[in-house]
Amino acid sequence: MSASMEQQQKHPKAAQEQGDAEEIQHGPLPIEQLQASGIASLDVKKLKDAGLCTVEAVTYCPRKEILQIKGISDAKVDKIIEAGKPFPSSKLVPLGFTSAGQLHAQRLEIIQITSGSRELDKILEGGIETGSITEIYGESRSGKTQLCHTLCVTCQLPLDQGGGEGKALYIDAEGTFRPQRLLQIADRFGLNGADVLENVAYARAYNTDHQSRLLLEAASMMVESRFALMIVDSATALYRTDFSGRGELSARQMHLAKFLRSLQKLADEFGVAVVITNQVVAQVDGSAMFAGPQFKPIGGNIMAHATTTRLAVRKGRGEERICKVISSPCLPEAEARFQISPEGITDAKD
Repeated sequence: MSASMEQQQKHPKAAQEQGDAEEIQHGPLPIEQLQASGIASLDVKKLKDAGLCTVEAVTYCPRKEILQIKGISDAKVDKIIEAGKPFPSSKLVPLGFTSAGQLHAQRLEIIQITSGSRELDKILEGGIETGSITEIYGESRSGKTQLCHTLCVTCQLPLDQGGGEGKALYIDAEGTFRPQRLLQIADRFGLNGADVLENVAYARAYNTDHQSRLLLEAASMMVESRFALMIVDSATALYRTDFSGRGELSARQMHLAKFLRSLQKLADEFGVAVVITNQVVAQVDGSAMFAGPQFKPIGGNIMAHATTTRLAVRKGRGEERICKVISSPCLPEAEARFQISPEGITDAKD
């Protein structure tokens, strides 16, 4: 019999308290825990107002960004960073080196959220991965928004049904979100429609600055409640109108890069699946005369490097759509057919 088992038998209460403590430390830690290390509550509030709602967020944040917060001096920054160091040494996100074996064991526990189509889940090896950014691009009416609506429902399903047992957060930049679609999809999975709607937090973004500010509010909401999915539809729509011409191209790409970096931080801190849709631009050159216009996603290399998995969707016959894995660290290039039905995304019918 091991020493730990003997200790649990002799001191079951102590073992239970130790287990509770480990359970509490598992996951993102609220920023208020810094007060235990001597950080004033007023300074903690300033950090929270700036969007740093967890201890991990403070630890990941560059020093110069914390310095930009009004009322935080040089000395305070050093004290805050030092206070945050002991906390994030949790099992979820170690700050130092770890073995590939440990990382592999952690990745085996990653939740996959079903898309609603078995064929699509097959090429995604289970579904949309939590803790990373998945980009879906395609021309208008290719099924991007319909896939987002379906994910808003499936993320609320139990784990054994391909869900994430969490809420969904939806940032809508195009005005295409429709709650009645969620009710139709909820019926398919046997979920209560009113509960499904209550578990989806919705915000309409009106410009690129507003879209970025919404992420600060999203971080504070994720501390209070368990979210499994965050959707931005579309992440690039407002950038096409707020920035115009080559003269503003550099400013646009820098703003977009910071927005995508903030999304990745949310995915890292809270383990949510981040799904963004992207618009396309037609390449009308000499080859288009023979093969027709070729579509490519906008955002350039900034978007390509920021996303973990890129999926391209295009129209098929009728309501049939085709999804292709364009790039991924672990998924091979493959295609899957799916269908848009009143019940959301389903397998294509032959």
